[in-house]
Order: sequence, then C-alpha cells, then structure tokens
Amino acid sequence: MTVREYCIEIKQLLLKVGEVKYVDIFDFLIDELQHEFKDDLYHKILELYGGMLSLNDFVLHKDGVPLQAENDEFQRLINGLHESVLIEIQKRCVN
Repeated sequence: MTVREYCIEIKQLLLKVGEVKYVDIFDFLIDELQHEFKDDLYHKILELYGGMLSLNDFVLHKDGVPLQAENDEFQRLINGLHESVLIEIQKRCVN
C-alpha cells in the first residue's frame, strides 16, 4: 500500500468507530499526498509517532471499552504507514 492509501484506510477506520481526533490531520495528509513534492510531508507524518498523545499512544474505544479488533487493525495500519514513509524517504535519499 502507498503512504496515501494507508492514510485513507486509517481515516476510514477512525470514522467507522466514531473517533474524530485525527480525522482532520488525515484529511490534510490525503489531500497533500496528491502533490509531487512530499519530503516535508513525510517528516510531518513521522512526527505523529513521537511525544505524548502520539499515534503510538492512541487507543480506539467505545463507551470507555477498548475495541480490540479495531485497535489491532489500527496498529497494523499505523505500523504500515510508518514503514511506507521510511521507505519513501530512503528512496529519495538514494536518488
């Protein structure tokens, strides 16, 4: 999957469970990833993984109960997004 496809999947999952915390961010990323020059955007995506309240700390829940299957899918998607971004950055460094 491409970086943009991961962002679309993550946004859809967030909307499915009614979690809007990151939806605006992923809307922005999805729109921006249509453009040719993405280096700064890739680094902004990586910033979502560090610090307090990062994607790594985020837990999907409903009525205070964690959603196990959805959290497993969320982790798979954010891990895939992270890996895809690193691959794209590495490609740009080699060229």
